[in-house]
Amino acid sequence: MCDATPEPDYVNDLPEGSPENTPRCQYEFEHDHKHEGKSVQGHLCGLPVPDDETGNREHLCYFHSRRSRKADSGLKPRLEQPVAGGAYLGEARLEKAQLGDADLANAYLVNAELGEANLRHANLRAGILVGANLKGACLYDAYLEGVNFRGAILSGADLRWAVIASAQQHEGKVSITRVPDLRDANLQAALLGRVIISPDANLTGADLQFSVTPRSIPWYRLEERWRWNEYCLQDERCARSDQHWEKVTTARSMDKDDRPTLSECERTYRQLKLSYQESGDYQTAGEFFLREMECKRAQMVVEKKPLWQQVWPALMYFVCGYGERPKWIAAWALGLVALFAFFHGWAGIINPYTGEFRIGPGIAWATWGHIWETVWQGFNAWLSCLYFSAITFTSLGYADLAPAPGIGRALAGLEAALGIVIMSLFLICIVRKYSR
Repeated sequence: MCDATPEPDYVNDLPEGSPENTPRCQYEFEHDHKHEGKSVQGHLCGLPVPDDETGNREHLCYFHSRRSRKADSGLKPRLEQPVAGGAYLGEARLEKAQLGDADLANAYLVNAELGEANLRHANLRAGILVGANLKGACLYDAYLEGVNFRGAILSGADLRWAVIASAQQHEGKVSITRVPDLRDANLQAALLGRVIISPDANLTGADLQFSVTPRSIPWYRLEERWRWNEYCLQDERCARSDQHWEKVTTARSMDKDDRPTLSECERTYRQLKLSYQESGDYQTAGEFFLREMECKRAQMVVEKKPLWQQVWPALMYFVCGYGERPKWIAAWALGLVALFAFFHGWAGIINPYTGEFRIGPGIAWATWGHIWETVWQGFNAWLSCLYFSAITFTSLGYADLAPAPGIGRALAGLEAALGIVIMSLFLICIVRKYSR
């Protein structure tokens, strides 16, 4: 007598009251993930197969079938029922699904395909969306407290007004719940306007870098190459550029009146900065601090603040990147030394003991002729000017050269003052950046 065929190892149970001969989904999970303490890799889904002809032919449930129409309005109640029952819906095919206002708390959607899905106002609290593809999805005003987005693709997603927090206030009391996990998530070009991100949200390894880098911008568009870097969010570019906002609204069918503002971008950058500071990633936190300050400076320009109020923030950005760019200060120092070297040669450099001119005045010393001796003399004169400029900038003063009376001394005093300021600023930036 032959033994009966063993029952397949299903991950999900049938709903209560289902007939014994109910056809079950034969989808085999590919990814290794644990559900209720055991791995699902290689096991079958086990959810009921729809009664329609397409489902029976494929032997797949509504959520794993590629032929099911996920964009219809009837998907939301179909999905909410198994989610409420704790069903495992990993690797579900939910592209362009209409799930606005859906209650998907504690949903298991590991490695699910949710590209361009409508999750507006959806409740995804404590959901497991590890490795899920949410590219271009609408998560506007979605409740994402405690959601595990580790390794998820959220590039181009609309996360405006979404709540990505772990501490919520209710009736005057703050309750600490699960910390959101966005480790290794891809958030390139996502809209994060008015998003609430708590400082303890785990963003380790998350890709928040803007999809447009300075190297991808043509060299002749100098303003954009200077302004944008890899940490500019999609929101900031939409707030600054009418043309870019038009392109985004056309591609995503968004309301043009709901444009991100610079103040919202500033707030988002501040939240990201605090989150990365909390995790100890001060390098990334510094990058978002720079963008926060740039948004604040741009608001001063838009609001037409007095010019004297705009000068200092502009200088702090272009000289040292608000303390985050020590290399910029070094470049300014070298540039000023070279510039003042030419000015000192023009004004004249004298021997402090005899009062005779060693170089200049005028620019004849810098004109190289066709004779080798003349070229060599001009080169030596230029090196002497650089030397004098460097010792003036650093306030060393070896007393072997001196500025000419009049304009020469004024230039030397100005360079020495600038040198003290630049070197002090450089030391402050180094200490601030590398001793956190």
